[in-house]
Amino acid sequence: MPLYLSDIKIVDLNRSEIDEEKSDRKKGKFKFKKKVYFKQSDYLDGAVRPQHIIKHVGYEGENAVSSFMTYQRLWQAELLTTDDPYWPEPLPADANGHYPFQDGIFVKIPIEVWVEKHHEDIKRYDEGHKLVDRRFESEKRAMQAQLRDGDL
Repeated sequence: MPLYLSDIKIVDLNRSEIDEEKSDRKKGKFKFKKKVYFKQSDYLDGAVRPQHIIKHVGYEGENAVSSFMTYQRLWQAELLTTDDPYWPEPLPADANGHYPFQDGIFVKIPIEVWVEKHHEDIKRYDEGHKLVDRRFESEKRAMQAQLRDGDL
């Protein structure tokens, strides 16, 4: 049965109970006594909030290295490794301790950077709307100025 990106779930290794005797962290192979997955709501809970956002980015193929490097440069992304408290289940780690999947690889982005970038995006979005509104008002005034009393 093929594995799709949507089938991969991120396990919180800090909150999970790992059976150390049956697990090999360096190979990214785990057996659990208790497994805890990250949920969207974890980002709202200060007690369990992860320090990173986990993303799958292009890493192989045409333009993929530039995709990863862009994430590195703009988002301070780092490759997810076996030393991190996150595991993209059911992926094993490669020889370098990273988690590749198909033509991409899993990276971690610091939560502070993620939040800051989203605030910048929202601000840019709002500014764009203001520009459109000003342009509309300007065009409306110009059209009103061209109308004569008998045109309506």
